[in-house]
Amino acid sequence: MQHNRDFLTWLSEKKAREHLLKSLAHQLSRYLTGILSTPESCRHFWSAIPSVRSACNENKTYAKPFAVEAYAYVHLLDRYWRTWGALVEMTKAAVLPLGQRGVRILDVGTGPAPTPYAISDFYDLLREYGLAVECEELTQQTTHFSIIEKSPEMCRFMHRFGEFTERSGPSCSGRFDFSLVDPPAEREELLRRLLNEEYYDYETGDSYSEYLPEEANWIAQRHARFRLVIFSNFFTLEDSVQAFEQPLRSLLLDLRPGSGVIVIGARGSHYPKIYSDLISIAEDAGLVCLDSVPGVLGRNEYEVAARVIKKAQHQVYVHLESIVGKDQLSQDGYPDYWSPEPHPKKRVDFALRVFRKGNWPRQPG
Repeated sequence: MQHNRDFLTWLSEKKAREHLLKSLAHQLSRYLTGILSTPESCRHFWSAIPSVRSACNENKTYAKPFAVEAYAYVHLLDRYWRTWGALVEMTKAAVLPLGQRGVRILDVGTGPAPTPYAISDFYDLLREYGLAVECEELTQQTTHFSIIEKSPEMCRFMHRFGEFTERSGPSCSGRFDFSLVDPPAEREELLRRLLNEEYYDYETGDSYSEYLPEEANWIAQRHARFRLVIFSNFFTLEDSVQAFEQPLRSLLLDLRPGSGVIVIGARGSHYPKIYSDLISIAEDAGLVCLDSVPGVLGRNEYEVAARVIKKAQHQVYVHLESIVGKDQLSQDGYPDYWSPEPHPKKRVDFALRVFRKGNWPRQPG
């Protein structure tokens, strides 16, 4: 509340969002043109694009050769920009989650990692701003990610691309199935394991507990305490909220006051019902869907991003064409990646719902 307006002005003056998108776009196009080095790899990559656009809910889609790379080509940059938009709106409303020991984030269905990249970059800049204005509380806002991603191919891409970009993270954290998420049960099981751990003293021949009960409890109670949860294009099927109702309720009930939940997705069709179902479950768990955050984003802020994203996609297309020839790249049913200019009819708006646990005072006028 004290710094949000000045921080956003600082970001705008630096053109931080645009510069970071340009950097990520350059890295992605370099990575893809580097691995697509044979006619066979290029054909596999191009042929996977229709399925990653129309059948992205099916895990088997990503088992096809170069399908994960095609998915990143189509979606990574757009979703990075969208996540930034959500974080900016949360900052405007003074509801961006903060923590005394940094912010622990759970990203559900991360895909090729556009959301953790955006969140990590945003909080990096928040800490940089904190140094500039000598605000110690802001300099402490480190990020710690837990990733849920069911596709092993996506996890491998995340690892390889992270190495290519020389990012320290995020990486898959051993969580693969959201249906198994139950933070209180996880803490109870962790506490049991810690209390049962022993070490053997070879000098005395005796065994001792590795942890005192107080130590074990302190470690266990810090496990899976998330400050920010994000579902980006995760709830896409009409019955997806009902399918994950139990873990969703367990997760949301476990959040502490001050925690935030971001839901990003499409609009129209069955999506209003999805968001209505989510609001109902969130309210049962003590969260509020914030009216101070717009429900639709993307229309007024996408022009700069559109040119950056399309330029990167076009560069990859030109590379494919140089290897296999234009006549080998079908254009039927594909977006116009062969044009460097953004398509004027591309749908750029998206739905946003932001939830917060606990009460929050009104901003001073």
